[in-house]
Amino acid sequence: MQKNVASQKWIVFAFNRTNNTPQTGDSANITANLRIDGGSADGVDDTNPTELEDGYYAFDLTQAETNGDYILICPASSTANIQVIGVPGAVWTTAPYYNAQSIDASGRVDVIKIAGTTQTANDNGADINAILVDTAEIGAAGAGLTAIPWNSSWDAEVQSEVADALDVAVPGSPTANSINERVKAIDNKLPSLDYLMGTSDATGALDSSGLAAINAEVDTALDTAIPGSPAPNSINERIKAIDTVTDDMKMKDTTISSITTPDTVFVLTNGLTADDDPNYAVCSIYDTTGSVWCGPRYITDYVHATKTVTVNENASFTLQAGDRVVIWNTSYAPTVAGGGITAGDINAIADQVWDEAQTDHTTEGSTGEKQNRSDRIGR
Repeated sequence: MQKNVASQKWIVFAFNRTNNTPQTGDSANITANLRIDGGSADGVDDTNPTELEDGYYAFDLTQAETNGDYILICPASSTANIQVIGVPGAVWTTAPYYNAQSIDASGRVDVIKIAGTTQTANDNGADINAILVDTAEIGAAGAGLTAIPWNSSWDAEVQSEVADALDVAVPGSPTANSINERVKAIDNKLPSLDYLMGTSDATGALDSSGLAAINAEVDTALDTAIPGSPAPNSINERIKAIDTVTDDMKMKDTTISSITTPDTVFVLTNGLTADDDPNYAVCSIYDTTGSVWCGPRYITDYVHATKTVTVNENASFTLQAGDRVVIWNTSYAPTVAGGGITAGDINAIADQVWDEAQTDHTTEGSTGEKQNRSDRIGR
């Protein structure tokens, strides 16, 4: 059975099940279904087959009824005790018109048609001979091509080919050292130039958009964290050195946990290791709401157990939990008004001055020198 070819037949055989004898004269009672490629059952368009002889009958098939790779026929008879089977019951179809091929005595297939045109005995041979003549002119390794004259009509062809090549998109990974690779390298740098230049004027000077782009790049650089190991002699290295020195100057860098007395007494989030260790140390307080530092204050009292700090005067803003506090390794010598020196301290200092040996004060014009002179005169 050829696939998708009209005017083919399918033979069936009818016999009596009771005595196994061929059934003749039963054509009008025999019908059949076809199942193409395992599909649903479809009745054969040739409703009843043509009787051949000795129980054999033939159905005529349409082209559509053979359009499948494998086809099953299921014949039946309405006559009692009559069994009908396909001969064969199922087929795998073959290529259409394969039996129309011409095969010679040696088993070789003759070409009868090319592109629908019937070929004569010498059609192919003549074409091949013409090709051989042309290739002979070329010669071995193209030796005959050296004397080919230039045809002016080829100019347009060459130009067309070049134009087509220039219009082809540059590949993502061009061949090394090719024109495409160089063009791609230049093209990759153009966005950066456009970004910096903006819409430059005819002289190529930077316009406002170009300057804004540069400012943005500088801002990004300044906002980038300093690396752990900056390049030697770089700005980053110098800033990191300053930062290291600044860290060494700090006794504590923490935040306010809670406020005890507004703006002067507060509790640290992380306390110090020794009671009264920071007394008279200078501290800086940063307002996280207003993003400002207040002027330097010094600590008049510190309680280790509660991590409570008292400063000498109010901050320049309302203190609140979360404000940053930096306590420096720098002491502040308070005045009497600040409450750090008692009257006894002042008396002790005065006594020390009066008890100072006169022989240590001989600088011309000083109070000590005049006192020494008066003392000598009095004696």
